[in-house]
Amino acid sequence: MTHRFIASPKLTFATANADAKRLQAMLSKPQPGVIEIDLSKVTQCDSAGLALLIEAKRGAMARGLQCEFIDMSSDIRHLAEFCGVEALLMSV
Repeated sequence: MTHRFIASPKLTFATANADAKRLQAMLSKPQPGVIEIDLSKVTQCDSAGLALLIEAKRGAMARGLQCEFIDMSSDIRHLAEFCGVEALLMSV
């Protein structure tokens, strides 16, 4: 089963906490399958946003779920690469 989490347009220090709470609520419900993190609406992302994405991946994996990022922009990929966390986001 696939579960989709739609990230807010801004994943920044000012806004990431709200998405973290929504994501935690989704992960707290027992559900087998795949969690898709939909990044198609994200227009701004900083290190807090990257931390949220890493935590989404770790949280899903801790519950035995696969986590996939959908429509990750090149800006987010470049930021992850610059911060040295690209491997954490892209690992399975």
